[in-house]
Amino acid sequence: MFARKLKDPIWLQILRLLLRLTCLAFLMLYIFFFVGEGYFDFFNGPLCSKTLCLLFVPGLFTVAFIVTFFKERFSGFLMIFSVLLYNLTHWISDKAFNWPPQYLSLVFIGIGFIFLSVFSRRYSYYSNYYHNRYL
Repeated sequence: MFARKLKDPIWLQILRLLLRLTCLAFLMLYIFFFVGEGYFDFFNGPLCSKTLCLLFVPGLFTVAFIVTFFKERFSGFLMIFSVLLYNLTHWISDKAFNWPPQYLSLVFIGIGFIFLSVFSRRYSYYSNYYHNRYL
């Protein structure tokens, strides 16, 4: 059910745990800043770019974090997609494209989950091959 495989080596399991804890820490940090800056006041008014940003970064990122327990590769792409949607919203509303460097860390977390799923699949494929061939 979960993305953790029993045949994964210990370094891959530790890397998966560290990546999930980093993702959780960044998610709590961003939600803390969204609450501290008063983004929740915009829910009373019309839908604007700051409300959409709240839906894209912490909202989609939370969904992607929950999906990491089942599908790591899909959740990595969903994390990257949430940051791209955030930047697209700012680009449309401000008419100027600027890439905020603080969201680059979220892209790296998404890339980390994609690489983790590739390493996990590759290791399990080769370990099954060698295990069945030589036993």
